[in-house]
Amino acid sequence: MPLSSLIIQPYDEQRTLRGFPDTAVKGGGDPEERKRLHIHMNGSTLARLEAIRDYSEAPSVSAVIRHALQVYDLMISAERDGKKIVIEEPDGTKSRVVLVI
Repeated sequence: MPLSSLIIQPYDEQRTLRGFPDTAVKGGGDPEERKRLHIHMNGSTLARLEAIRDYSEAPSVSAVIRHALQVYDLMISAERDGKKIVIEEPDGTKSRVVLVI
C-alpha cells in the first residue's frame, strides 16, 4: 500500500514553502479576514519557535505556527481516518507516531 508523504522542506528563494500555496506563508486570504492573536508563552517555547524559524528559513514565527497547524491538522486527520503515522530512519527502521489528543 503506498504511503502519502508530507515533505517538510526549507523555504525556497521566493520565500514560499514548497508544496504549500503562498497563503500558507503570507498569512492567507483577504487582509480584511485576518485576525490578530496574542499568545503568552515562556522563553524556552519562544526560543524553540525562533530556532525552527531560523532552521526552516521561515519569514516569521507566525509562518512557523501556521505551518505547524497544517502539519497537526494533517496528523489528527490521518489518525481519525485510521491511518498510521510512521517515521522512517535513514537505516530503514520505522517508528509509529501515536498522537495523544
